[in-house]
Amino acid sequence: MIDITILKNAERVLRIFLVALLIMSGLYKFMIGFEHFVTWYEPKFSRNAFGIPVLLTNAYLYAHPVIELILAAGLMFNRTRTIALYAYFTFITVLMFGHFSIEEFHEVNGLFDYMFAGLLIYILPQHQSLIKNDK
Repeated sequence: MIDITILKNAERVLRIFLVALLIMSGLYKFMIGFEHFVTWYEPKFSRNAFGIPVLLTNAYLYAHPVIELILAAGLMFNRTRTIALYAYFTFITVLMFGHFSIEEFHEVNGLFDYMFAGLLIYILPQHQSLIKNDK
């Protein structure tokens, strides 16, 4: 049997990694500007296989970095961890659908790793604090 402290530490490492990744990704999109991010993806979605309206995809693209930062904040605290994980699963599923609709299948496959990381965070036991060890 694996020691519970090791499992809790694994959850902590995964959660800190995911928080750092979401913060880095969200801040990067802010630094390059919303317009650059939206103009990069807008032409790809204009010819998507599912006929998703450009207005809807643009709204999502503008909200994307804000969503990433909100998810990171939610994952930092144990009180909001579970709801943030459900929101994260929804976020990753929407990303998968979006990449699938513009036929970026390699991106869809890559997102499974992040979904799996979130699932591990969900099922592993957690410390009472993200920073301090339990006594």
